[in-house]
Amino acid sequence: MFALRRGLFLWLAGVGALTAFVAAWMDARFGSPACTPWDIALGIVLGTCWLLGRWRRAWLPVLARIIFAFVIVFFLGVIPHEIVRQPEFLLWLPFVPLITSFFFGPREGAAWALAQGTTAFPSAFLHLPVGRADVAAMVTIGLLAYLFFAAVSLAIAALLGRYEVELRKRMEQRIRMQRRLAETERQRVLALVAAGVAHDFNNLLFGVIGNLELALADLPPGHPARRQVERATAEAERAAEDVRKLREATGRMHIRRESVRLEDIVRRAMRLLAQAAPEAEVRLRVQSRDVRIMGDSALLARALFNLLLNAAEANRSTDHHEVLVEIGEGTKPPADTALPALSTAPHWGWVRIADHGAGIAEEAMAHLFDPFFTTKPAGTGLGLAAVAGIVRSHGGAVEVESRPDAGATFTLWL
Repeated sequence: MFALRRGLFLWLAGVGALTAFVAAWMDARFGSPACTPWDIALGIVLGTCWLLGRWRRAWLPVLARIIFAFVIVFFLGVIPHEIVRQPEFLLWLPFVPLITSFFFGPREGAAWALAQGTTAFPSAFLHLPVGRADVAAMVTIGLLAYLFFAAVSLAIAALLGRYEVELRKRMEQRIRMQRRLAETERQRVLALVAAGVAHDFNNLLFGVIGNLELALADLPPGHPARRQVERATAEAERAAEDVRKLREATGRMHIRRESVRLEDIVRRAMRLLAQAAPEAEVRLRVQSRDVRIMGDSALLARALFNLLLNAAEANRSTDHHEVLVEIGEGTKPPADTALPALSTAPHWGWVRIADHGAGIAEEAMAHLFDPFFTTKPAGTGLGLAAVAGIVRSHGGAVEVESRPDAGATFTLWL
């Protein structure tokens, strides 16, 4: 397309320059000598642009704008001399916007048509000879043709504008879908890798813990090695807990689906928090009392416990130690959740957990649910990943809101 436009530009500029020099000779010999300087000037401009256009590094749009600008100046210069002798030359005016539209698009073509019409035709009517009806008719025909082509250019520009807006929306939607598909594929690959690692480690830890328990059974009370074996057993059980979280993060765990009250799951998670962090203060606010969901109450309680524990740890750096928990119901989750819903259920329950901590950094939001991603010095990066895996396995969604120094709010939709 660029080669076609360059070739057409060179052809138009070359033929135009030759025509302008021929017109200058004919005006000097047979026509209006006053138009000769304008013809020569137009020929020089067109010829110079033709020479520059042959240079491959030349920017054709700049040269084309120079030509179109001088064409308008040319018409303004020759109108006083040609309006009587050759009024039909005004019929060429409407073709300038059409050529401009080809080079730059309908919008700029409409702009050139507006500039041309508001200068050339008023000048033509200003120099109309009195009593020459044929000249007035020709100028009127030229004006009507100009108005028609200008209207066409404006209409095309308006349609193109709407098309570009619609195309931009579709492109943005396509980019969002591609990013979501890429994120889904990345999560799938991570889940496969993590599931394989968790399976192998689980088998290894089963043997380690079993042999440690056998060793403890053989060691008499007070034996010097008993303390080290007990410590190794505790560390192995902690590793087993991390492996369990990793399996939950992959979403590849056995789920027992049953109808359970959302409030019962929340209170179960609160009891787990009271054992792990007795200093934490939790305030429960129930907007809808009898919200029932389909899911595994034990897994969902662990997911809520992870969020409650994170909220309690975030509050430790502030003067506010209260974690707010709300329960409610709605028709469907918002469209822009951090973890999109996989289910299209007509009724949803939600649990909102809010803290008063420092909030979540913007660069961390994109990796919030990635396995092994953590901002804590001693964190494993499996807490929120396990939450994501459990919620995703239930077809739910997770909504995240956070502002600097204003805390973070997690909403689970189930």
